Amino acid sequence: RANWRNKGRWLTEGGAEWAALVLVGGDPSDDGWWRAWLTTTDEPLFAYSYSAMGLFFHLDESGIDPWEVFPAMMQAPDNASAFSASGADAEAFMATWASGFFREPDRGDAWDLTGVRISNDKGPWVPLSVDDGQTVAFVAGAYKHSGYRLAVNAEVVTFSTIGYVRLHDGATDVARLSASTFCAKQGGCGKCPDGTPLRNDPQPLGTTVLLGVSSGALSSSGTVTGQSIADYCKDQTAVWVRFERPGSPGVLPGNVVEIYGCQGPFGGWQGVLRSGGLDAGDGFVVPFAEIPLTFAFSGEGAQTTHTATNGNVPTPIGNITAAFELDIAIDTDATTMSITGMGTAATDIISVSDFIGDGGSALPIEPAPPGSCA
Repeated sequence: RANWRNKGRWLTEGGAEWAALVLVGGDPSDDGWWRAWLTTTDEPLFAYSYSAMGLFFHLDESGIDPWEVFPAMMQAPDNASAFSASGADAEAFMATWASGFFREPDRGDAWDLTGVRISNDKGPWVPLSVDDGQTVAFVAGAYKHSGYRLAVNAEVVTFSTIGYVRLHDGATDVARLSASTFCAKQGGCGKCPDGTPLRNDPQPLGTTVLLGVSSGALSSSGTVTGQSIADYCKDQTAVWVRFERPGSPGVLPGNVVEIYGCQGPFGGWQGVLRSGGLDAGDGFVVPFAEIPLTFAFSGEGAQTTHTATNGNVPTPIGNITAAFELDIAIDTDATTMSITGMGTAATDIISVSDFIGDGGSALPIEPAPPGSCA
């Protein structure tokens, strides 16, 4: 039998409030709970109480019957397990969680929320703008949602994302944005200055873009880089950065950095860091685990960009979530890259150098192997 008192109030009170609304229509006090649900973005889900009723309405919108998942949620040993038991970490829920807070039904059902006695409130969104030669970042922390209204003042924009990011520019709705390049120039981007077509034939993008960013146990994040057509048309030779970490007592040798710049050094990069790779003896081995990495450099010359990433590292005692805030720098001639930053693994604070080693300060940028970016 589940112990009710040990459950988070987001589940017990939020679930009960949802049930009351569905069964008897609720009362005027529910307007305040709706307002709290619709206008709060700076708290993770597990900090909510009665207002978490909105979660259960969105489960229902996503095709999940809350009545059917309540028993498993109540039997779950902790908040994270209860969230997973609800089915909220499935694509249907995550792809529409953040976007619904914009309350713009003209953009489609994914951009609105419904529910008994729902108020007219809208979630706050963060204004962003991107110009030619600029990179900006966006993120939603674990078990949070964030909304961004992006003003595009660049001719070509490249998105690099991790997790669940939904995009709408007034015409196009992208349910799960990945590494993508768009033309945002009014009238189209035409051809490169030398008369050749733009690579990848970037599709048109409006000048005002909504981004809904939804996160479960792993946070979702991304960057958007603005470039002029002239900059976008520069050197298209794919490059990569990799680092083979040597072995040492308790540390396994292996490739711990593998990232590709398919547009050359200036543009979007994507790949992985590999965490783990430990052998403490007595059979306690932590294998390498890939943590996705995306970022971008704009224009040319020496510069530093900031990005965030996270991933699960399997261990003999269960998965550990590793999360990092990284600063990635490129030198003036685009010949070397450095990766620095700090992160957490469970309750421990770790440095990127803990698994990259000193090699992270001057990683060579080299031509990528043929077919790497096909």
